[in-house]
Amino acid sequence: MVELAHFSVMKEEVLDYLRAESGGVILDCTLGGGGHSEAILMASSKSQIVALDRDGESLRRAEKRLEKFMGRMRLIKAPFSNARELFREEKFNGVLLDLGTSIYQLKGRRGFSFLDDGPLDMRMDRETSFSADDIVNNYSCSQLFRVFRRGGAGKTARSVANSIVKGRPFQSTKKLADFIERHLPGEESRKLRGKGIHPATVYLQAIRIEVNGEFEELSAFLTSAPKLVVRGGRVCIISFHSLEDKLVARAMREWQGYNPPANVVGGIGAKSLGKLLTREPVRAQREELSLNPASRSARLRAFEFMT
Repeated sequence: MVELAHFSVMKEEVLDYLRAESGGVILDCTLGGGGHSEAILMASSKSQIVALDRDGESLRRAEKRLEKFMGRMRLIKAPFSNARELFREEKFNGVLLDLGTSIYQLKGRRGFSFLDDGPLDMRMDRETSFSADDIVNNYSCSQLFRVFRRGGAGKTARSVANSIVKGRPFQSTKKLADFIERHLPGEESRKLRGKGIHPATVYLQAIRIEVNGEFEELSAFLTSAPKLVVRGGRVCIISFHSLEDKLVARAMREWQGYNPPANVVGGIGAKSLGKLLTREPVRAQREELSLNPASRSARLRAFEFMT
C-alpha cells in the first residue's frame, strides 16, 4: 500500500512569522497531518506544541508521526472554536490556524474529494451525526440555495439547488459533482475547466462548509484569538477560501485599530491591540506551487499582539 504524502502549506513562512527558532509554546489549532507542528518542534529544542484537531483520525496519525517529540507536545481532540474555553489559564507565544483539508481527508473516501466516488459525508469530526447526505438529500430548495450563496456560488445557485431537489437522492460526491456540472451553463463549465477548476467546486465546498459550520468556527476563533497570546505573541492564519480570508482580514484590521486620517476633525481611532504583519496575504512561492499545486489558493496572514 502506497503511503500518502501530505504537504503542509507555506511551512517556511509559518516558521518565520511564528519566530519558531526562538522557541516558546505554540498552539497549533489544526494539527492535520502534523507537518507544521513537526517543523516548529524541529526549529528549536525549546519549542513546545499544544495541538488541537476535531478529526480523531488526524490526531492518531499525527501522534504516530510526532511520537519522538511527545515530551514537548500535548494533543487534544477539540474544535478550534473551543480554544478559549480550553485554555482560560494559559497563553501562548504563537497560534497557528491552517484552514485547509489534508490529503488523508481528501483521499480517505470521506466525501471531501468529488473526484473519488466517496460517500456524501464531509464530516471533519466523524463522531458527529450531521453529514453532507442530510443537506443534499433532505434540505429544501430554499435551504440549499442559502447554503450555496453563503458559500460563494453566483447567479446559478438557485437553478442548481432546484435541479438537485428534482434529481435526488444522491449517494456519492462524484455523482453529485457530475450532476451539477451537467446542469450548469456550458459556457460557465468550459471557463472553469479552462482554469483547471472543476465546475462543481464552489457547490461542494459550500456543502462542506455547512456540514462543519466552518464560518461559525472561524468567527468564534477570531473573537477569542486576542485572549490566547502573550504580549508580543503572534497569530498566523492560512485560509483557502476567499470568504474565509475576508473574515480573517477584517478581524486583523479591527485588531490593529482604525487610525483616521490627519485631516479628519475629531476622528478617534479604536484601541490598537498590535500590528498587522502582512498588509497583503502571503502566497506560496513558485517552487512550492510546482510541488504542491493545491497551495495555489492558500493565503497567509499574520498579526502581532502588543497588549
